[in-house]
Amino acid sequence: MGDSLPAVDLGGRPAASVAAGEQHTCALLKDAAVVCWGGNRLGQLGQGDTGSRGDTSGSMGQTLVQVNLGVGSYPPVVDLSDFYYFGTGVRLNGSTSGDHVGWSVAGAGDFNGDGVCDIAAVGNVSGSSSGLGYLVYGSVESFGSSFALSGLDGSNGFQISGVSGEGVFMAVDAAGDFNQDAKSDVVIGVPYAESGGNAEAGGAYVLYGGLSSGAVFDLSSLSSATGVRIEGSEAYGRAGWAVAGGGDVDLNGVGDVIVSAPSASGGIGEVYVVFGAASGMGASVDVSGLDGSNGFKVVGVNSSAGGAGWSVAFGDVQSDGYSDVLIGAPFGGDSTGEAYSVFGHASAFDATLYLSSLVLGVEGLQMRGVDGGDNAGYSIAGAGDVNGDGIGDVMIGAPFADLGPGWGPSGADSGEVYVVLGKPLLSSSSSSSSSSSSSSSSSSS
Repeated sequence: MGDSLPAVDLGGRPAASVAAGEQHTCALLKDAAVVCWGGNRLGQLGQGDTGSRGDTSGSMGQTLVQVNLGVGSYPPVVDLSDFYYFGTGVRLNGSTSGDHVGWSVAGAGDFNGDGVCDIAAVGNVSGSSSGLGYLVYGSVESFGSSFALSGLDGSNGFQISGVSGEGVFMAVDAAGDFNQDAKSDVVIGVPYAESGGNAEAGGAYVLYGGLSSGAVFDLSSLSSATGVRIEGSEAYGRAGWAVAGGGDVDLNGVGDVIVSAPSASGGIGEVYVVFGAASGMGASVDVSGLDGSNGFKVVGVNSSAGGAGWSVAFGDVQSDGYSDVLIGAPFGGDSTGEAYSVFGHASAFDATLYLSSLVLGVEGLQMRGVDGGDNAGYSIAGAGDVNGDGIGDVMIGAPFADLGPGWGPSGADSGEVYVVLGKPLLSSSSSSSSSSSSSSSSSSS
């Protein structure tokens, strides 16, 4: 027998029906009034003050009958301007004007190893010479409807302070278990950093889960015990423009990360896949040293400055267990845009892979946009299994696509999102046409 559910006094007014969920409960009363309040599991009713309870005096009514509380449901529409429905979420507030916290956000996995998932957010700070980020530890206790990031003290998370002169953080993502210590890691892109004496060569930082930190972790103090700096090699290549983690391209059980440099090679773009290692890799690794055994470089198509790597992600479009490298090149093909999937595999990788010579259907896929100026590939993501066939799918954003045919658009820049369905063991004879037609036939605005 479980514990008795707490009771709410409905004050003599009978309830016609009650919907009880994990984090709030709603009752339709006989007089047609609807009342909602927070669930008890997170201490939002029956303890604490009105600031932490789901029912504040005078706003939801106090003349109620009696209902027993359940746990977890949501209103059909969650308005982010009004977190009155306790249990729908929490707002994280930046601390200083111009911080732009939320420029990039990610689930960080279980960074501190307490069994609860954590979150990471970075800010593109106006006029700053160094980056600013936050790692907030998840908790089974309530955050309330808002949480001030200035309140991070090391026990509930910490601030990540960039190195002076390296510029802002551009992107953040969970890095999986990059050093195989059974804790989740985080990767942060710093595309404007100087690396190896090359201006704006860029780079990325992988922070190892479980690192000891007070209220602030300064990246200038990074060591091989707390993380690794991945350094770009080409001036103004801007490695770290986009980052991705959590994949395992060679399926060796250690997480890998992607760091992209869309401005490298004269705007053709380069993408670096860096393999994680259980033995660690020192405090820094230069992408020029990737040789196939520790990672590899992907170079965009030479015929156009497509900006390969403007967006990157991991996916598994063949459902073979190997993570595939998803690359957006939104400025390719007269800005029609292109996207690529480079297949993961067990055999050795070459140090450099050229998308122009990719054997389609065997080594990867090309997915082309529809009309000039659509910029397909501006964003890309592994979509999970959208149609329930057991195979991973891909989402490709084309934010500047016009509604209707290219010769007569009715909604300029309305944008499109394409869902490309994965297929097992794709063959080279069908991949080029099928990937192109899939992009056209599976769009949604």
